[in-house]
Amino acid sequence: MADKKKLWKVKNGLFRGYVLDVSYLYGLFFIVTIWFFKLTYGNFIKYLVTNIIGDYIFTFHIVKFFTKVGTFEFKKMRPNHFFIISVFLAVVIYFYQRMIERVIFIEKKENVMK
Repeated sequence: MADKKKLWKVKNGLFRGYVLDVSYLYGLFFIVTIWFFKLTYGNFIKYLVTNIIGDYIFTFHIVKFFTKVGTFEFKKMRPNHFFIISVFLAVVIYFYQRMIERVIFIEKKENVMK
């Protein structure tokens, strides 16, 4: 979607010709999200604050560095919009994880009772 709408451009991705840049999916953003889960597990407020700080640093400092180096740049999307979307997705990811854990817990409880 971002490629069709030209929201941002990755100039030197790992794999040329792919619409989706895999280095973003499996790179810094993914690893940081996993660590935020590990460090703040079970405390939504701590998770949200940590994510807001991390997304702020990523959006306004690391992306600025990547733009100066010539690797990545926003086209039609503004950094503020990217930041808001990142925080929103962090909330969605958190509650999705909680829902999955609840389902697993219920299944384990039913299996024990059998």
